Amino acid sequence: MLIFFEVTERVSDSFGLWLRRLSQRLGMAFHVYILACNSNTAIYIGVASNLAQRCAQHRTGAGSIHTTKYRIKKLVYFETYETLSEACHRERQLKRWRRAWKNELIQQNNPHGSDLATEVSFL
Repeated sequence: MLIFFEVTERVSDSFGLWLRRLSQRLGMAFHVYILACNSNTAIYIGVASNLAQRCAQHRTGAGSIHTTKYRIKKLVYFETYETLSEACHRERQLKRWRRAWKNELIQQNNPHGSDLATEVSFL
């Protein structure tokens, strides 16, 4: 089962509680991820329950309009959370960051800018 959310607005408390209960019942992990194009000039931040499947969707052009338009296919960073509400909160936080901060986060965890999709296969 693939659960994908792209949060653009503030999530209400009741919806957040519902997401927390749903993720606990499903007993799954949720991933916040950052994709980049080959030149690292364009990035995409998202949340997925099955990161390997979501990355495959982005690679085939079925992920989102933004990733298809800017050829964003390389997984450069990801974090794992127990609940969907935690993952959505972190996604919103990262989307509000300045680009320099995002670049620093990626650089600290993936200094060579390599595609981490091979590491995701075991998740």
